[in-house]
Amino acid sequence: MHKMGLERHGYPVMDIGKMIFQPLIKLTFTRADVVCLKEFSASHYDGACRQLSQVGGSIYGMQQEMDALGKTEIQRVMEFREIDLLAKVTEQFYVSQDSRTGSEVQNLHLGLLRALDEINKEYKRQNI
Repeated sequence: MHKMGLERHGYPVMDIGKMIFQPLIKLTFTRADVVCLKEFSASHYDGACRQLSQVGGSIYGMQQEMDALGKTEIQRVMEFREIDLLAKVTEQFYVSQDSRTGSEVQNLHLGLLRALDEINKEYKRQNI
């Protein structure tokens, strides 16, 4: 129904403002990335970060898909919030001082931060 029809029937009419676009970005994760994310997620202090590696979580889902299909890499289309949580998971490395995978974790963390920066730039380009 158009605006006049709604008003005639006593419904308040909502003002519709400017469209806001939330950019998504496609990221590629290696098996090593997913194993690292799962390890740091499982022992994270934040419940939302721990949930990522449990049944229903995105890290768990990536690992299950990689295992089931024999993949060595997996791509995911993600939004800011998802990437931000993964970056938070990798921050656990700096607390743990785990030297086994230091450069891999640092590279993963920096890659996630770069993705967040790219999403922010695109959000501003599209919406401001």
